[in-house]
Amino acid sequence: MQSRYIKPFLLATCGILFFGIAAFFSASPDTLIKLDMTKEKIHSLSNASLEVVQNAKRKRTKINVKGFFANGALSSRFQEVINLYQSKGAPIEVTLLDPKTSAIEAKKYGIESDANVAFFESNDKKSRIEIVNEEKITNAIAKVIQSKESPRMLVIAGHGETPMTSAKGTGFAKYFKILTEAGYALEEKVLSNLSNTELDHYPVVLLLDPQFDLSESSIAKLESVAQNGGSIYLTLGAWKFLPNLQDWVASKGILINNDALILDPRDSRASTYGAGNAVLSSLNSTNRITRFLGSTGAKYGVLLPDSRSLSLLEPKDKRVFRESLGSTGRPTMILPDVESPNRRKFNAKELLDKQPAIAAFAYRNYADKSPDQNRKFKLVVLGSSSFANNTGYQNPILREMFLNSMSYLSDAEDFIAIAPPRELDSHLDLSSEKSVFAMNFILYIYPFLILSFGLQNWWRRMRK
Repeated sequence: MQSRYIKPFLLATCGILFFGIAAFFSASPDTLIKLDMTKEKIHSLSNASLEVVQNAKRKRTKINVKGFFANGALSSRFQEVINLYQSKGAPIEVTLLDPKTSAIEAKKYGIESDANVAFFESNDKKSRIEIVNEEKITNAIAKVIQSKESPRMLVIAGHGETPMTSAKGTGFAKYFKILTEAGYALEEKVLSNLSNTELDHYPVVLLLDPQFDLSESSIAKLESVAQNGGSIYLTLGAWKFLPNLQDWVASKGILINNDALILDPRDSRASTYGAGNAVLSSLNSTNRITRFLGSTGAKYGVLLPDSRSLSLLEPKDKRVFRESLGSTGRPTMILPDVESPNRRKFNAKELLDKQPAIAAFAYRNYADKSPDQNRKFKLVVLGSSSFANNTGYQNPILREMFLNSMSYLSDAEDFIAIAPPRELDSHLDLSSEKSVFAMNFILYIYPFLILSFGLQNWWRRMRK
């Protein structure tokens, strides 16, 4: 072939290829084409999620997913993320319902008409998520396909705590229902009636807003839980002075201060909400419990009644690691030296302008009897009783923090941590009506122009 024919021939070939591609995509005009053009592939599954998908495929475990979404946009987002798993072969079958129009099904699952929640079920195991992101979905899949037994949790009684199944605002009934549905086994027992051997059967111990101090023998049992690598979740609101318990927590590096967190009287909300409220304004964006909630840096403004501040200390054991999970800021203030609710009257000069933590956690590795094994003790302390009761359940941020804490403390599925995406959304969707012209231009007009230019150039050269 003469050299003068090569260029026109190549241009014609490119045009034919373009038209072939156009015909391929035109065969299914409703197909969604998503190109992940981000540097970190934030619209692709992480390696951790892909491993879970492969594990589910190997086990040939069918996973039924039923989503109840009152929010249509959230339902679409959930389907979009699930599509990523299905495209990799995950054995997932999805049913999406609107709880408002599917009242019978919603009642069966015990959810409200305005709920946005999804249930993952397989092999008599169930997992529930209320936040739509890759980490939550991957952990839900991992949980329902795992062969481990359901983690046992002990809810301590005997110190004036509200009964676990109480439906009162200070009770725990709503969380009890969610945790039970998620496969956790909860038992409520008096700590003083249990031996250290019996305590070893509970990986997680919950101490929810005790009204009376623990005896020295009960403190020794908490220390036994720590030494044996257990996990403890503690909430303690203001107006309570429990020196034995507070001293033990301080030995782990977290100081529960004897104060109250209140709104600055000069703030416009103070007259509406009163003096006994704090405002949670920031969440840790690195810890796995609060990572997704705090990754945006949003100011949540969650009101917490009956709150007190926490401080991180240098513990006696230098191997103890401590971290703040959530803290307050202006206009939240500290009212020091509070011993009873009668201390609500104060002078503005008494207020301390600080940014105190209201949630913190500590952990350390304790050497087991076997020298080649370590057990990790984890402690989550909350300076507010509303984090884990029916009142706090109403707030999705507090609810998510509590459920994240339970997954982290129990290590039920080793809590797969997937860092949140931080890049801008730059994927390209070619299925909307607005993209029709762009697609036609790229697939038809543009190659036609190239082909026409090539033919014109060839014809001009032929006439010379």
